[in-house]
Amino acid sequence: MKSCRSIFQSRRLAYRLMIFVCFGILWHSILLGATNGRAAPSLAFQHQDTVVFIGDSITHAGSYHGNLALYYATRLPDRYIRFINAGISGDTAKGTLARFDKDIAIHKPTRASIMLGMNDVNRGIYEHPPLTAAALDEFEQQQLSARQTYINNMNELLDQLSDMETDTTILTPSIYDQTLQAERTNMFGVNDELANYARLMSRYAKERDLAVIDFQSPMLAINQDIQVKDPTLSIVGPDRIHPGETGHFVMFYQMLTSHFKPSRVASIFVDLNKKTHKMHSCDLSDIEYQQSKVLNGKSADILTMSCALTALPFPISTSQHEALKFVPFEDKYNQFSFTVIGLEKGVYGLSINGKAIDSFESDELRTGINLSNYDKAPFFEPARKIREVNQLRVDTEKALRDLLQVQFSMLGQYPESMHDSKQGLISTLDAHVEKSRGKPWHRYMRQQADNYLQNASNIQVYRDQARLLNIQMYEIYQAKEYEFVLTKK
Repeated sequence: MKSCRSIFQSRRLAYRLMIFVCFGILWHSILLGATNGRAAPSLAFQHQDTVVFIGDSITHAGSYHGNLALYYATRLPDRYIRFINAGISGDTAKGTLARFDKDIAIHKPTRASIMLGMNDVNRGIYEHPPLTAAALDEFEQQQLSARQTYINNMNELLDQLSDMETDTTILTPSIYDQTLQAERTNMFGVNDELANYARLMSRYAKERDLAVIDFQSPMLAINQDIQVKDPTLSIVGPDRIHPGETGHFVMFYQMLTSHFKPSRVASIFVDLNKKTHKMHSCDLSDIEYQQSKVLNGKSADILTMSCALTALPFPISTSQHEALKFVPFEDKYNQFSFTVIGLEKGVYGLSINGKAIDSFESDELRTGINLSNYDKAPFFEPARKIREVNQLRVDTEKALRDLLQVQFSMLGQYPESMHDSKQGLISTLDAHVEKSRGKPWHRYMRQQADNYLQNASNIQVYRDQARLLNIQMYEIYQAKEYEFVLTKK
């Protein structure tokens, strides 16, 4: 029979565990209902902005902010913006402070975003749930220490960015998937604590009048919908940490909705009955409607017009199509509407710059079609070229970040005198990598160290290439005239 003391301790432990879980749920609920630090902020980047994306491996990968850069370069090609990846795999707020002057301040950013927390949260303490009162005490102390360290360092980062007069946006940490059924150990509670970080940083952001973009809520909601049907699926990878292309696109979409209200790429509206027309992002001219015109020996109704297009559709890649199931990007941000009222009833072939696009019923044209759905349209050619150059920029920056990760996160832990010679460098890196032997990330660190030994001399080369590619991305497209021809079949 249990003693009174034993019963009391068991109940006390259960009670504290219940409080721990309930507070996580409560704090996450508060985050779900929270709004950005600013009331209806306009976060759109402006011409000549230098934008730095600060973060850990998820930012280091480059995808979510690479998509944002592609959107700006296609939608606002006359608004030059320099995009800079400042993510370091495995980094924390403390580590970011250590590299701040050499890796962030040197760019003199006018705008910045920060997403940190995944490595600050001390995930290791969640691997084995505390089963005794003593273990719970130790767990809570470690959790509180990690949380306070994170908050202190994040506020110091915000202070340093404020001193530079950099307009900063806080991105809440993307999710740790603690509901996925997968082989990787589930460190349950990590995402609850990340939600706490998000809640606390949202409060500090409000005090500083900074904007917050929430990644947690939409990613959790999407995952919940997915996993009701199949608990082995996730928009985060099997390691529970790193989003795949779908997850990165969802994150991009959340940033986009904070930068712009839903808007069309362009629109063309022609009313032949009223002889009026309207347009957006398109200087419409030379509108001519000829009925019963003889063409190739046959009589046909023909409508012609010219459009000087100032914006391009976002060129969705094959790997991004899955994400369109979860965010209404196409409907809200990638519409190029083409509407013609007053055509004789029938089927009309549409060509643009002499290239056949498709055939449409007059009723479809009266309702309006979305030309962004027709990727063989000529205006997709420059859009795809911009995507290609942007991807080269993203890849080049990632190659640079791989080298800087070793420089800041590995070598930065040792006095420079230990690695100021070739042999000293090799020895220092070998010793550092050896510390991780037996860990899941040992092979990755070995690869990164070997890559640094071979390519460290390319750091400035990669910087220069990334900047040049950023410039080239904006040189591809200026407003161009496209000739639209509708021919009745």
